[in-house]
Amino acid sequence: MSNSEDLPTFSSLVAAREHYFGSKYDDMYTFVSASLPDLKVFAYRGVPELHYVLFVTEGLSGSGHPAWRHSCPELFGIMKSDSTEWARSVGALVNPLRGDFAFERAKVLYGNAPLSYDTDMSGILISYPLSIEPDEQTIVANGLRITFSQLYPVYKGEGDLLRDIGLSAFMAMIEQSCFNPTRSSLCS
Repeated sequence: MSNSEDLPTFSSLVAAREHYFGSKYDDMYTFVSASLPDLKVFAYRGVPELHYVLFVTEGLSGSGHPAWRHSCPELFGIMKSDSTEWARSVGALVNPLRGDFAFERAKVLYGNAPLSYDTDMSGILISYPLSIEPDEQTIVANGLRITFSQLYPVYKGEGDLLRDIGLSAFMAMIEQSCFNPTRSSLCS
């Protein structure tokens, strides 16, 4: 693990978000907790290109968890979609688990409904980013070491497949279609 001095450093998480994802977001969803700082999820239409949406959390890293000894997470995802509903759905899944769940890579979170009107997928896989270079996945902001993990939507049942074959094999199977909200289920 590299030293904090070797990592990109930002005065705040806002500065880091704006550096990596831009300052002109289209929607922001705020999720309130009685005992934790607010969680915000920003949605950017047209990023990284037209007819895509990028969504990124801000505030998850400030929630605290005993497993976060070396780094705290923030999450982002990209979908070939014009809908910012992806950002709202991710926030609704993540917010109630803050402080209790470590948001580690290779974990899947499921909701009770599809993540957006343009998909049948109801879960998100937390994994390594395909969209950020490895040397930029961990930064320092607000004095915290923060690691970005990317979210990939999954169908019911794909979490079992992930456990059976492992993260690398699973990611290899979805890599070519991981941004497609209508990709075929690996379990069909």
